Amino acid sequence: MKPSLFLVFSLYLGLLFLSKAAASDERGRYVALFSFGDSLADTGNLVRLGSSQFSTIANLPYGETFFQKPTGRCSDGRLIVDFFAEALGLPLLPPYLSKEEGEQDFKKGVNFAVAGATALKQSFFYSKNITGLATNNSFGVQLQWFRDLLPSLCEPSDCKEYMKKSMFLVGEIGGNDYNYAFFQGRSIDAVKSYVDDVVNYIMDAVTELILKGAETLVVPGNLPIGCSTSYLTAFQTSDKQQYDPQTGCLTHLNDFACHHNSKLQDAIKVMRERFPHARIMYADYYNSAMRFFKNPELFGFPKETYLSACCGVGGQYNYNFVKTCGTSGVTVCKDPSMYVNWDGIHLTETAYKSIATALLSGSYMDPIWS
Repeated sequence: MKPSLFLVFSLYLGLLFLSKAAASDERGRYVALFSFGDSLADTGNLVRLGSSQFSTIANLPYGETFFQKPTGRCSDGRLIVDFFAEALGLPLLPPYLSKEEGEQDFKKGVNFAVAGATALKQSFFYSKNITGLATNNSFGVQLQWFRDLLPSLCEPSDCKEYMKKSMFLVGEIGGNDYNYAFFQGRSIDAVKSYVDDVVNYIMDAVTELILKGAETLVVPGNLPIGCSTSYLTAFQTSDKQQYDPQTGCLTHLNDFACHHNSKLQDAIKVMRERFPHARIMYADYYNSAMRFFKNPELFGFPKETYLSACCGVGGQYNYNFVKTCGTSGVTVCKDPSMYVNWDGIHLTETAYKSIATALLSGSYMDPIWS
């Protein structure tokens, strides 16, 4: 084995060990986990809303790897939030909208995330003539769900303490605020014009949760959208200068994601000064994912597939905006663990597990687990 490769492999094993140690330290520390966000975290809310968009997630092959059935998750298996729950020794989070389906132990946590959700209200996008939103259950709606549910989880005199002992995964949220605009042909500058609005809305939510008693909040940034199969397909070009020569990702789109993430991190720093007693952690989804776009083979992803969809059909990246995963005639790869991207938009369980492991190791969490 070459020395350089040996060092990389040793580092990987070291991070894996640290992640297990960190997870062990966190196990039993929290009584509940609450999640807000979009399709990166939704464990079944959108399918219960009966939305026509993303309706294929109610069908196999979604969920085939871990659950052996579709659960409403936009992947072949578990999501980052699921790995967080497992690391904390908590059950996988039931979707909020399953509350009418029988006994649910919501006191140990609930998932309010909805696939397709935005941070900003639906009216904001209509005012800019951005249409086609998959759901009107934006971040504000999810927060109202939490407000409605909280009285059933704790007595008024005990709620502050309950909130203090719970963890809040605030996102990822905001990605769809940009996705809808980009896929409708809006320019980078036009979309940049409301990044501050998105970030401020997220911080308003963080503020509300802290004032209710929350002291541990994880706020994720956006993924590298320039490496997303759907973006690579929609914005495919013969201009080689548009692509990162190392990764094959679209540079200007990844630069935009970094712009959002930088603004988000600056806002979190301000929040830490305002609420020094709270533990507000930035989860670096971007760089934890970029590891396997820069060195796919190190993480078990062959170079010929790491930018392509496992479940899809057609084109350089095995993705078609009309014939999507779960519809007739669309095939699925034999081994999703060999792919980063599941359906052209979302990642595989293997990719999500890699990101979660990196976060739990502390290497991509600021501040690290303590």
